[in-house]
Amino acid sequence: MQWDRLYDIKPDYRIFAGLTFVQLNRNFLENWGREWVTSIPFELRYLFMDSSQLNTDPARKEYVVLSEILPDEVNAYLAGYKNQVVQSVNGLNINELADLDTAFQQDKDGFWVVKFLNNETPMIVNAEQAKTRRPAILEKYEIPTE
Repeated sequence: MQWDRLYDIKPDYRIFAGLTFVQLNRNFLENWGREWVTSIPFELRYLFMDSSQLNTDPARKEYVVLSEILPDEVNAYLAGYKNQVVQSVNGLNINELADLDTAFQQDKDGFWVVKFLNNETPMIVNAEQAKTRRPAILEKYEIPTE
C-alpha cells in the first residue's frame, strides 16, 4: 500500500455508471482533511495502517475503493456503498485498479455484481443502462473520455 504522498502524478481512477473507483492510498485518505487519520472510516484506516499484515493474498497489489458516486438515474440507489473496498466484480477478484477494466467488460445476465469486503449485500448495477448512460454522465460532470 502507498504510505507516502504522491506528487506530480495524476491520480488514477476508473468510472463506471458514475461510480468512481480509486486506490486506497494516502492521497485519497487525506481528502478527509487535516485530521484524516481519525476522520476516515474505521475499515479504511484499519486496511491502510495494517495492510501488510491483513493482506494475505499475494495477488492483491492494492485495495480499490468506491470513492465517489456521481449522481445519475443508473446509480440513484447505490449511495450506501460509498467508501467501501471492492472484493470482486462478476466473480473476478479485484487485486488492483486496472482489474476493473476487464471486470466491467462482462456482465452476469445483464448486470454487474460488485462485492465488497465485509459486506454480504452485493451492489447490483444494470450493465446495459450503465453503458447507455456513460456518455451523458461523463459530459455532465465534465470528465474527459479516454
